[in-house]
Amino acid sequence: MRESHYIDIDEEIISAVSRLRQSGQTENVFIFPKRALILQSIVNLRLLEREARKLGKQIIVVSQDEIGKKLAERAGLRIEAYQDQNFQEQTAVGNSRFVVEPGADPMPLPEVSIRPKEQPRSTDIGSDDFFAATQSRKQTNASTRPLVRPEVSGRIQEIAPNPPRENQPQPLRVRNASPAPLTSLNSLRGDVRPPRSKFASVDQMPQSVTTAPRGPALPMPVVTRPSMPIQTEQGQLEKEAARARLSRFMGGAGNVPTPLTQSSKEVYRGSHPLSTSPRSHAGWLTLIPLGIFIVLLIAGGWYILFPKANIILKPQTAEQIVRFQITGLTETTTNTDSIPVRMLSLEKTVRVSEIATSETSGTEATKARGRIRISNTFSSTPQPLVATTRFETKEGKVYRLVDSLVVPGTKEQDGKSLPGVVEAVVVADQSGADYNLGSATFTIPGFKGSAKYEKFSAEIVQAFTGGSAPGGTTGKKVVGQTDIEKARKKALDEARSHALEEAKRLLQTDEILIDESLELVEKSGTSTPLLGASAEQFDYEARFEAKVFALNPKSINERIEKERVQMESVTLVPVDYTTQYVSLLPKYESGRIDMTVENTVRFQAPLDGAKLKSTLLGLNEEGMKDFLKDHPEVERLQVEFQPQLFISTIPSDEARVTVTIE
Repeated sequence: MRESHYIDIDEEIISAVSRLRQSGQTENVFIFPKRALILQSIVNLRLLEREARKLGKQIIVVSQDEIGKKLAERAGLRIEAYQDQNFQEQTAVGNSRFVVEPGADPMPLPEVSIRPKEQPRSTDIGSDDFFAATQSRKQTNASTRPLVRPEVSGRIQEIAPNPPRENQPQPLRVRNASPAPLTSLNSLRGDVRPPRSKFASVDQMPQSVTTAPRGPALPMPVVTRPSMPIQTEQGQLEKEAARARLSRFMGGAGNVPTPLTQSSKEVYRGSHPLSTSPRSHAGWLTLIPLGIFIVLLIAGGWYILFPKANIILKPQTAEQIVRFQITGLTETTTNTDSIPVRMLSLEKTVRVSEIATSETSGTEATKARGRIRISNTFSSTPQPLVATTRFETKEGKVYRLVDSLVVPGTKEQDGKSLPGVVEAVVVADQSGADYNLGSATFTIPGFKGSAKYEKFSAEIVQAFTGGSAPGGTTGKKVVGQTDIEKARKKALDEARSHALEEAKRLLQTDEILIDESLELVEKSGTSTPLLGASAEQFDYEARFEAKVFALNPKSINERIEKERVQMESVTLVPVDYTTQYVSLLPKYESGRIDMTVENTVRFQAPLDGAKLKSTLLGLNEEGMKDFLKDHPEVERLQVEFQPQLFISTIPSDEARVTVTIE
């Protein structure tokens, strides 16, 4: 069985493919009008042929477009000539639902009050006298058909059956084979004849029916055809509808209005005449998609025929920790186990503030504390003083030395003898507020009766505070031992930070500072608050001497770069490393530092990218596997193709291949 598909002039290839897929028949007849859009492109026809081949179906092309049929033949499609009788019989058989066997009594048909439409003739399709032939045929039929019932006043035309036609194929006549392009869709080409009306003349139009009473209906003559099945009214209507669609599609004449005749009526009904210019841009518009497709096809072919490849090579790598002992000397030496270092020395004074957190209980008496400066004018010999040494004022108030110390002797400067001086902290011998003093001079009662009594003296440099009697004020803030220790640690950290910053500014070119070798020594002259002094906040001032070593890491780096690691048959060399100096033992008095150099080294196999690139040109997947076997220094090989589809071989052109080493 065949299935027919009527294709419109502007129908797209996607719609035709969809029809083919939905068809349930093996043979599919596609009927195209002249200048159908699908027939104008060989690409569309080849796509249709390929889809039919995939679905296992056969396509038959029927059209009056000679150029389109030639393109269809080139695309591998089967061509058949248009035969109206064949399609009519196929449609009639397909629409018949009731069959009367030969010899059966004929079944009377119901009265039909409608006028059947004439079937289009293939002889009228495309003929030059299309409109004239139609009108003459109408006039002939109109003169022989009218029948009037005697019971009805007025004239009612009765439908006469169409004369039977021979079941023979009619020759297909081409309407107009001129190549003039269409000016618009379904428009006339240069047809300037006056529009034809639906009826040939006014006399042929059906007369109006009067309102006289209608008599009994006359029985319709029974038409029997032994060789053909009897059709019901519904079957006849379906047959007429199928023929009308075929007539409209093929541009046939008859009583069925076609888009061609409708278009002509609309044109002549207006005030402007139909343009007869044969020029049109439809052909150029059809070529635009084809041109775009060709450009894309050329670009895609170039992209596929000339691919590119980016080769990423990852060499063999390993990471190890390398340690060795080394000695830094400030003096020049030729020892291979030592390197030259430089010792930096500087002094830094810092002053910090701290809040007192200790409080008095008020139940115990407290003793006043203060700072004094002791002077020695007796001799150049230093004089040691033990803790609890007494210092007495003129009023007889006694204060005792908190820590042991040594009073420096006198010294000569510019011919003058200068006394030796030292500062110390003393505490009152008894509690009470009377021992809180702002200024006073002291003697040492222990030297009384000797020449030293007059030569050793002291004076207040920091007021004595904190003395109170029992039952005094409670909750009073005083400086405690923890407060002093906190202030000392804060001053030490600040001195370390400042010393490193200043030492880095003293570095020479390519030198680095060994931060861990920094040493801080607190010098005399530190101003510390008195323990138990009454204060909400106090200042701690200290002076430090800082010493640190600096070196040039060039010699250490040269030693690291000489390290090698053997992995299978590949020798790895250092490419990156980090260095730390641990286990430091600085000796500033001798200008020496012993240390351990700890290095985290990443080793890597050396690769020659240019040499490996020439080896990889033109290799396929198997060749790449063999390449990895022959080059153990390469851990991984990755190739990125452009485009990524249908390509698995590295191009042989060196200009289209790049090599990247991770």
